[in-house]
Amino acid sequence: MDSGDSRVRATKMSPAVERDLAAELAEHCSLLLSLARRLTKGSADADDLVQDVVERALVKAGDIPPEKLRSWLITVLNNLFIDQCRKTARRPQAGDDAVANLPAPSAEPSRDWHRLDGAALRSAVSELPDEFAEVYRLHAFEKKSYAEISAALGVPTATIGTRLLRARKKLKTILTKSMTGQQDNA
Repeated sequence: MDSGDSRVRATKMSPAVERDLAAELAEHCSLLLSLARRLTKGSADADDLVQDVVERALVKAGDIPPEKLRSWLITVLNNLFIDQCRKTARRPQAGDDAVANLPAPSAEPSRDWHRLDGAALRSAVSELPDEFAEVYRLHAFEKKSYAEISAALGVPTATIGTRLLRARKKLKTILTKSMTGQQDNA
């Protein structure tokens, strides 16, 4: 770890306290490294994990009671490992397996959305339930913000977003049906 780290320098410790903490951390490092190797299955990530734990201990030096240092270090090590596992799980995996698991392209026929005119859209909006139609009209046609719509209708801003999303889904269904009907009649 770089001793010039701004977070470590921000911690105000006397040299004696810093030496005591360094000595206590040194006592626990072999245990932490052993636990980290077990968690990471012996990978090089174990050293990085221990470094992150030591860094956090230095930053929080004044907040950790000396009698609880060992359990605090172990808890932080476990939590950091779990966080790393979650980040890894969220990352898309590259390679042949990732491509093989992609969903097949939709068999839905393409729609000529670019030919949609304002009259067709207004007609579809009129078919929506009132709570969705009003939110959609205010946002799409009158260019009101979520906050303005929320104030006008007296509902929470989050509800506005939900209603707008649902209105768009319903509009897509309505417009898809009307376009399919037009294609069938042609």
